[in-house]
Amino acid sequence: MTKKIEAISVGGRTIHCDYWKPPTAVDLKKAVIVAYGSMGMEAEFGDMIQRLCEAVSQAGYFVALPWYFESTDTKPGIQVALTASNAVFDKWVACMSDTFRWVGTQTSPTKVALIGFSLGGNLVLKSALKFPVDAVVDFFGPVSLLQDLGSHRLSETRVAGLPRTQIHHGKLDGIVPIAESKQLKEWLEHQSVAHEVFFDYDCGHPGDLIAPKWSAAAETSSLQRTLDFLKAALQ
Repeated sequence: MTKKIEAISVGGRTIHCDYWKPPTAVDLKKAVIVAYGSMGMEAEFGDMIQRLCEAVSQAGYFVALPWYFESTDTKPGIQVALTASNAVFDKWVACMSDTFRWVGTQTSPTKVALIGFSLGGNLVLKSALKFPVDAVVDFFGPVSLLQDLGSHRLSETRVAGLPRTQIHHGKLDGIVPIAESKQLKEWLEHQSVAHEVFFDYDCGHPGDLIAPKWSAAAETSSLQRTLDFLKAALQ
């Protein structure tokens, strides 16, 4: 379960990718690809994502976390969600797709899920519309970015193409309003996409300096819900 780092080729460039193999080769046919948010793997966000990756791997999944910012020389920071152009996002989606292919060379998985945090939540939703995965988990991701134009913008029509989806969002999120996830929930319902949502966390966004931070209780609860979802969605 020890984390390893591999250099992988994405879009003609080489980036790093963290990966975790399950403790025993019980089922390397199931894989999970994780996308961090605007802050990358820094501080509170990074610690939370690291713990999730370790727990998911411990549960029996091959886990990969591509350093997709490297594909565009992007520096972590809260401003990334506001400034990343559609062209940059296209490269990130391509990076996720290339990671999907790389994972295939490691495990030949028959089932794959994407998990995204904040900006990464938006990224995995868009990625799931570009290449075939079996499930998506969105942690407090924005549905709409100001810079999204035309086909880059998620919509009720577009989300009809999503696989089974799970959403987590804190009630007091002051960085990505919970209304974003409620909009996604409404679209999924209208399009009859299998989904489940959890809006019962009494906290805000990781790293939020005003609202209560994503708590240990919320992390524990959301992790178990994620594991339960993966077990059902990737069976």
